Amino acid sequence: RLGAGGAPPAQTEKTPESENPANYRPGALAIVHAAPASARLLSEIPVDSVGGFTYSGGPIALHDLVSRGVNFSGLSGIELQGWLKVKQAGRMQFVADLHGTLAPNMFVPPECLLQIWLEDRLVGPERATLAPDKNRDAKASMLIGAEVEPGLYKFRLWTACTAVQNPNAARVTLDLLIKPPGDLNLRGVRGDELLHRPG
Repeated sequence: RLGAGGAPPAQTEKTPESENPANYRPGALAIVHAAPASARLLSEIPVDSVGGFTYSGGPIALHDLVSRGVNFSGLSGIELQGWLKVKQAGRMQFVADLHGTLAPNMFVPPECLLQIWLEDRLVGPERATLAPDKNRDAKASMLIGAEVEPGLYKFRLWTACTAVQNPNAARVTLDLLIKPPGDLNLRGVRGDELLHRPG
């Protein structure tokens, strides 16, 4: 069941296809979009994308995705699509940690958002400001929790910060962390926890 606003339980996939591990590959599909122009547009995932890759964990440089095969200059938003494998019942936490540096001439820090869907049910959203300190180092953290049962959940995540006029004015890295039921601490997502169906 979901833990947001008394929403009804989310049903795990129990079809024969979903029970066959051969139908899945490690990692979620990461669809890269240009960052929204304003805070009021953050919750709307853009229709157009600028590239994509398979995400199996680790930090994502939202300002530079060339190493991931995406040729795009400027801040990007990340949409993950796939299946979340849950092994134990309880409360699962998802955290988007953002950190980076902002140029001295950036007077309005970016606004950021995290939204997650489990079985097409929205969990969240959470918002934060990527506010810099005196050294222009900026940090923001957004946490979303949901009650889950063992099984496979259709999973979708969207996180982005508002775009900046100068593509070189902000260097922002995203760390996606989870705390599955039974774990004591947050940790990075693994490729055997977020899956996708090839083809």
